[in-house]
Amino acid sequence: MAALVVAMLPAPSSGGSLRHGSVAVVGFALLALWPLLAAVGGRAVPWALRPAASAAATGLMVVGAAWFLVETHRHGVAGVAERVVTALQAVWPFVVVTSCLRRAGVSGEQPAGRAD
Repeated sequence: MAALVVAMLPAPSSGGSLRHGSVAVVGFALLALWPLLAAVGGRAVPWALRPAASAAATGLMVVGAAWFLVETHRHGVAGVAERVVTALQAVWPFVVVTSCLRRAGVSGEQPAGRAD
């Protein structure tokens, strides 16, 4: 949802935009926090949804976002930092799904939505 709002409030060709930046920050924050909010304890839980892995994923995304802010302030390589954070946020759902599928395969359960 935040991505749609960011697209509706594009950044100007020069200078900054408080509205665009505010929506982008909310989107980054929600994407960084979801692994931690999805964490579930227990040994039967796929490893990517366990608290330690979820906290590590959120931590990496927060560190990447901090790097982006530092580079933006320094007029450095903000584009590289933004792409690293975006890549982490894009890859993590696939890591979670793979973890769930592997867990289902080890325990002999059928993954949800799969029919034989």
